[in-house]
Amino acid sequence: SRTAETQFRDYLEADDLAVNAILDDLFFYDLDNGGWEGVDDEVERLALEFDERIAVVRADGTVLADSDDLLDAGDEPLPRNPEAIVTGDPAIPDSDVSIYLGRTEVVGGREESVLGAINDRLVVAAVVVAVAAVGVTVLVSRRLLRRIGRLTAAARGVEEGDLDVRVGASGSDEVGELGRAFDSMADALDRNERIRRRMVSDVAHELRTPLANIRGYAEATRDGVLEPSPEVLASIHEEAVALGRLVDDLQDLARAEAGELRLDPQPVAVRDVIEPAVAGQAARAESDGVHLRVDVPGDLPTVAVDIDRIGQVVRNLVENALRHTDAGGTVRVAAHPNGTEVAISVSDDGEGISAEHLPHVFDRFWRADASRSRSTGGSGLGLAIAREIVAAHGGDLRVTSEPGVGTSFTFTVPVAG
Repeated sequence: SRTAETQFRDYLEADDLAVNAILDDLFFYDLDNGGWEGVDDEVERLALEFDERIAVVRADGTVLADSDDLLDAGDEPLPRNPEAIVTGDPAIPDSDVSIYLGRTEVVGGREESVLGAINDRLVVAAVVVAVAAVGVTVLVSRRLLRRIGRLTAAARGVEEGDLDVRVGASGSDEVGELGRAFDSMADALDRNERIRRRMVSDVAHELRTPLANIRGYAEATRDGVLEPSPEVLASIHEEAVALGRLVDDLQDLARAEAGELRLDPQPVAVRDVIEPAVAGQAARAESDGVHLRVDVPGDLPTVAVDIDRIGQVVRNLVENALRHTDAGGTVRVAAHPNGTEVAISVSDDGEGISAEHLPHVFDRFWRADASRSRSTGGSGLGLAIAREIVAAHGGDLRVTSEPGVGTSFTFTVPVAG
């Protein structure tokens, strides 16, 4: 409204100048020529210059000149259109001639009426826009509330234990992003729940075997079926040791995943970490007919690790490699610098791991063989624990494998300092 008022006032000021220029010109024309003879040409010139219809009319209504050529001079009076008229020219007192402008009106109050009309229309436009805005807001809010309602219902479903509920959100707005985030969260919860259930089942399975053996030996001895010989006691002891080892592994894994694994990193040579861990597997490698080689350069930088924990990782990887390598095969432990880290690898030329099983090698209680035999797969916790130990040192444990060619596990540890 303020802009329209300013522009309109500027327009009126310019229009006033044009009107005054036309009146002044015709006033001096009358004075210079002593009358209005030949005024037609001057009216046509002024009309073209100012883009204005101009008419010169006597008091009796006789048209002396009309730039619009709608009326012939002297025939009939100019129609007196109230919106396109200038009353008797105040610049020519005592004259019987009036000058009319067909497009411009200079009448008191016109400015206020035009601005009033503009303001009225602005009010109408504001009302229309407000109604439209309210309508659009209602439509958008209803759609938004429906989507939020679906999210709320899905959240309540998850709260009640229904992990299969999904929002199925679409769109690129914030609610769509929230819906997709909710679905991702529900997927993660469902996946974690399945892992938890599977872990409970796996733990029960792993505990059942040694407990059943111990119970069997104990009952057989109690019933007199077996004599409490050193061999029987040794079997019971072996099962108890396996049971204790499984419990220790579970405890280590729980601590590692909770970030509570105790580490005592010290500067140590890489050889001092690898060689003791490999030496403990040398006898088994020899009995299995597998060549066990260590390739660790003496000029490697010192690493900052917990020697017991990293030794545990190396032992676990070497033990796995020996388990899956046939007689005559080779297990190789190597190390090389890798920027601010040292990479340690344990590779074999054994049976390898198929592509479908490779993503699961670090899963808890996972074994490649369906029989779940501890003789071929251990407890299924070693690699999961190894990955957590390496991660606690700020490193990364990865695996590459090709069936029939072999498998290679590589992890990194930080250089001291």
